[in-house]
Amino acid sequence: MFVSVKTICRILLVGCLVPTANAFGAGNSDGKIRSSEPFAAGKDSYRASFDLEVPRRYATRYLKDSRSLEIRVSPARASEFDVSRYYDSRYIHRVVVEEKNGDVILSFQLKNAPLAWVVAHQDGPWRLVVDVWKTEPVEPRSIDQEWKWQDDASGRVRDTASVSAAASAQATAQAVRPVEIDLPAELPASQTVVSRVDTTTSQAVQAGRQDRRERLESIIPATAAVIASLERQAGADAGSVREFDSVEKLATTLYRSGQSGQALVLLRRLANLNSKRFQDSPRLLWIAGESAFIEGKADLSNDYLMTLVGRFPSHELQALGQLRLADLKTEKLGTSSPEISEKLTQIASGEKSPWAARIGAAIRLLEPAMVSRPEAARAHQAALQTCLNGQFVSDSLKQTCAYIQTKYAVSQLDAVSADSVLQKFRSRYTADARGPVLEAELTNRVKFI
Repeated sequence: MFVSVKTICRILLVGCLVPTANAFGAGNSDGKIRSSEPFAAGKDSYRASFDLEVPRRYATRYLKDSRSLEIRVSPARASEFDVSRYYDSRYIHRVVVEEKNGDVILSFQLKNAPLAWVVAHQDGPWRLVVDVWKTEPVEPRSIDQEWKWQDDASGRVRDTASVSAAASAQATAQAVRPVEIDLPAELPASQTVVSRVDTTTSQAVQAGRQDRRERLESIIPATAAVIASLERQAGADAGSVREFDSVEKLATTLYRSGQSGQALVLLRRLANLNSKRFQDSPRLLWIAGESAFIEGKADLSNDYLMTLVGRFPSHELQALGQLRLADLKTEKLGTSSPEISEKLTQIASGEKSPWAARIGAAIRLLEPAMVSRPEAARAHQAALQTCLNGQFVSDSLKQTCAYIQTKYAVSQLDAVSADSVLQKFRSRYTADARGPVLEAELTNRVKFI
């Protein structure tokens, strides 16, 4: 039974959209595990779209007692909303349109079922859109029946099947020859360098260490005009078969330009829009896991990255996923471990690993060793040189690579060559507190000689 007034309304029985501004709500408040079925437009959801031509202010609220989703639009008139043609017995009992003091209140009374909803607007022309979809099947299923769990960030195994899968992955990784670093416990007496390590030196080295929350891959800037064009295209394709492609392109562009927070919102939307297609894309899984990691969402990042590593063990991007999982484990433990170091060594020496992964793993192995064993950089010269000369990694990683190379030069090369490398580092990174420390170390070394 519906109560409304006549006007023009367009109802689209389609999927979800990319909102410029939105409000979310969901049923299933009892905390049951939801299973993710492939999205099917018209089968699992509905959309009501109201063309209002000009922008309006709107607010939403959900009344638990009556299970009513209310939308207040201002300014508006009831004649602008016509829901008389709307009918969807799966999710809605009734829709009521009420006009109060120049505002219109739309009330959608939802059925007693596990539902989620989103209210959003689109531009060109301005329209208000309401999406409702089911959040679980009629017969609840356990997630364990649908996923093959791998080791989590803390090293725990979910079930027997995952143990065998992890063992297989480990056997494959062991086939890759690790980086061999054969270093003496102490330097020969003839090479001993007299230097003083004071509190200032230690603080400068600690302050200069690379932040693990920094992105791994280099940033490719995108102009505001390009992003605005992609946003308009995504809005125009909302509800069509091209929607996933348009949103994917927008999310990828935002991630590459360094806007990981906005990219993560769209990536999560893609996962809801078509979970199967999303999980079949190693690149989308990687940028979702990396964006979540940068934004400090450790659990979400772990889910995306474990899916990447579990579903695509032979793909080159799994090395990046393994590196970030090692970062998550280190962050959780508060320190590294022999297992983490072994995994980093495998990544750094893997010929199929992307350079961003090899460089990142090399830095994590070298940073703690450079204070006492700068000669360890010999084993990673290829990665360090690629880091400085290539366009694969972010600026923060390049700065760390430059410091490691400079520290190696100051400790191992002749004074003239070391001073040349040091001056390049200081002129390139004038604000780095480690520069004066390295200069003092080189001065002490020259004085000793």
